[in-house]
Amino acid sequence: MPTLLQQLQSAASPIFSAWGDPLPAWNDQTRRTADCAVDGVLLFRFNGLIPTTIGRRNIDWSGKHHQHQEWPAQLNRFFTLGSLARAWLQTGQSHYVQAARDYIEDWIASHPTPQSSATFSMQRYDNVLNLGLRMGDSQHNGWLGTLPAFMSSPIFDEAFVRCVIDSAAAQLNYLSEHPAPTINWRIANADALLLSGIRISHHPSSQVWRRVGVRLLNDAFRRQVLRDGAHMERTPGYHHWMTRVADKFVTLARHVPEIGLDLNHDIVAGLYDYAVAALRPNGAHNGIHDSQGSRITPDNDGPAPSRNAISTALQDRAAFRKSVGLPEINPPTSAFFLDAGQAYLRTDWSSDATYVTFDATTYGGGHCHLSRNTIQIHAFGKTLLPDPGWLTYEESDPASFHGKSTRAHNTLNLNGWNQSSSNPSITRYFHADARQVAKGATLPVYDICRSDYEGGYWQGNYNWGFDRMSHGIWASHCRIALFVHDLGVLVIDNMYRVPTSLPESDASIPSVEANWQLMEGDVNLDLNNRVVHTAHERGNVALHMAVIPEGAKVTMAAGIGRKEEATIRGWLPTDDGLTPASQVRIELPHMHKHYADFVTMILPFAGATPAAVKIKAQSASGIKPGWLELAHADGRCDQFAWMYRMDMMLGSCELFGGFETDASFIHIRRDSQGKVMGVTAFDGTYITPSDARRQLEWNSIAGIAHDVSVH
Repeated sequence: MPTLLQQLQSAASPIFSAWGDPLPAWNDQTRRTADCAVDGVLLFRFNGLIPTTIGRRNIDWSGKHHQHQEWPAQLNRFFTLGSLARAWLQTGQSHYVQAARDYIEDWIASHPTPQSSATFSMQRYDNVLNLGLRMGDSQHNGWLGTLPAFMSSPIFDEAFVRCVIDSAAAQLNYLSEHPAPTINWRIANADALLLSGIRISHHPSSQVWRRVGVRLLNDAFRRQVLRDGAHMERTPGYHHWMTRVADKFVTLARHVPEIGLDLNHDIVAGLYDYAVAALRPNGAHNGIHDSQGSRITPDNDGPAPSRNAISTALQDRAAFRKSVGLPEINPPTSAFFLDAGQAYLRTDWSSDATYVTFDATTYGGGHCHLSRNTIQIHAFGKTLLPDPGWLTYEESDPASFHGKSTRAHNTLNLNGWNQSSSNPSITRYFHADARQVAKGATLPVYDICRSDYEGGYWQGNYNWGFDRMSHGIWASHCRIALFVHDLGVLVIDNMYRVPTSLPESDASIPSVEANWQLMEGDVNLDLNNRVVHTAHERGNVALHMAVIPEGAKVTMAAGIGRKEEATIRGWLPTDDGLTPASQVRIELPHMHKHYADFVTMILPFAGATPAAVKIKAQSASGIKPGWLELAHADGRCDQFAWMYRMDMMLGSCELFGGFETDASFIHIRRDSQGKVMGVTAFDGTYITPSDARRQLEWNSIAGIAHDVSVH
């Protein structure tokens, strides 16, 4: 009769043959984690690693060591076991096994399960997500995923292992009856149930766990993945987790088809498309919503993210497609995810690409931030204009609310208040590829996003939901962002607040502000010319505030207000905690008019000194077009014209020498002699010069960008 270890190893063989060794690689971090655990110290993952002494016996599993909601969760998930198992197999030193036994044994002693029944009582500091991760799933080793490794030592004797399995069975029975109803929790629960049912397949309840796990996985991936490939939470970090899970189980289903998994290959391919699009050129998560990622690309290959991290992600995508027989085609460099409401735009797939994100997110739950119409820009190896991502999940820290607030992001607000969770009413996206035109010139590649957020602005704190709202103001913020790949990003904002029949005073008239969060480091602000630019050694960005409301004030601050939420401003997450980073605020204290306009030209530049440019601009209103002219030092010129909110055609227009078009937005590029080198029209079908003699010339240099924001 096979021993218990042989039974466990035999049950795990289908997984290992499909996935390979599930334990973490042997490296300095794995050894550090294991050695700390031997000393009774766990590493709390929160903006870096915080060593936390808990001991190996009589542990306070409620997690009073830190006032942080993530700590009791991590404490009860047993993330350290994988490192201990790898250290044991690598070194043969038994103290790693003894430490693992001590932690598991102490948890079981603190959470006894009556021997007469398979009951399990969930503690207030615990939850079903912790339970599943504690047991182990496709991404986390847990108790059951490390048992075969530890059982090669006599310290994990059969009596103790049966005690572990009895406790695990009680917890899994509970989980099979109380799985999470939605989001990543439901998929993680299903993951743990299925794998646990395989890993301890000799247990009488294992068939139930496998059946429930399969049904939940099939159901959750069918319902939680949007038509555009984004996971329903619309958050890159969590999306990547769900993509890895889907990949694992598609692979397992291919090796063990009788298991009953039915994960559509096209759905998983869509998950991969979003996953790679949501990576910065350095291979890190782009920071939208509850995500974080490095803002720097290393000069040389090194620890992740490294210069080849983005190519590795593309290779993983290609490998999946090949494995399931899908065509081996590269994803587009610019992608708009209509159902998620997010545009991820890059010049190419290299680590040196310029990368722009546009956030018109349709609400996906508590991991989403109130950040509609936010943009961020990564260029020259740096996220120069970042989305802050999550700062902390701990509600007692004002940074928790601030990090998810509208004011923390590169968008507009009224009174410093938050947007609601309402979706943008209209989001449109246009793309035009480069093409050869007359005399070897090339039109640029363009992406243009237009979003209208109309959910108003509200007092109150937002954490996992906006259930603490009070007074609010209805308003509409329309943002148009044109990304000219060889130039920069033109951002056009219009804020409109609803007129009221009540008398207004300065006390009741709201303020309006536009915020720009810059990367940490030196920043120069030139108030006379209304220009701000970063001052890194090489690779920077300049923001030219071409149009701001009359009476608006421009200020800049970094790292203030950690103790008072009302004043907090200018923070970004790092591996060493939060770091101050300059935020520029353009604020009109009293919005006497019912509208306010901002036009900002954002120009990334190599080196430390911004290019000498001259910019003139005017906002659009009614049937009067807006325009911006950017004159370069060498005499070249870029000219832009648009209608208010792109709501109508420009028609016959006298700007820039005169033209006629049914487009709502155009770009004209001229050489140093003033000759037109290229013309592009957005949201239209034609553009012609007013001077008929130039019609033939324009025919050879004009391009049309069409709306592609449809399924």
